[in-house]
Amino acid sequence: MAAAEKSHGMKVHMRALAVSTSALLALVVVGLFVHGRVMEELRIRDLSSPDLETREAAASRLASIRCWRAAPVLLQALAEEKDPSYYNREPRYLFHSLEQLACEKTVAAFCAALGRGPVAFRSWVAGVLGRMGPGSEDAFDALRGALGGALPGAGAQLDESDA
Repeated sequence: MAAAEKSHGMKVHMRALAVSTSALLALVVVGLFVHGRVMEELRIRDLSSPDLETREAAASRLASIRCWRAAPVLLQALAEEKDPSYYNREPRYLFHSLEQLACEKTVAAFCAALGRGPVAFRSWVAGVLGRMGPGSEDAFDALRGALGGALPGAGAQLDESDA
């Protein structure tokens, strides 16, 4: 009987150890996820720093980790630049970061940016949306709306008379 009780006690102990290990692993995973989100939020907040180097570092880091949530903030910062050079891509860090983040996940932010900022800014945004390709129906629709419906439907073939 003592051996059976000892065996049962050992099984209970092993189950408890397995449950504890699983719970600890889950906490570590959740902790890493939360830490990543907190770091993203801190970098997004750094985008409004008065210090240029802080803003540049934050934009670069957010783009390198593909933080899609940063795109609207970066677009707003670019739209509000006092003297941006859209042709020389200045401030370079904003253009570079935004071009890295341009994808299906950020289409909505770029589409929203079509309606604000200087004409050169809106033109640059339209160019980015255009480079997202015909696979992005939302980008295509936003461009068509911005151009007053002057684009043919997605996937439509142009006739020789349209060229």
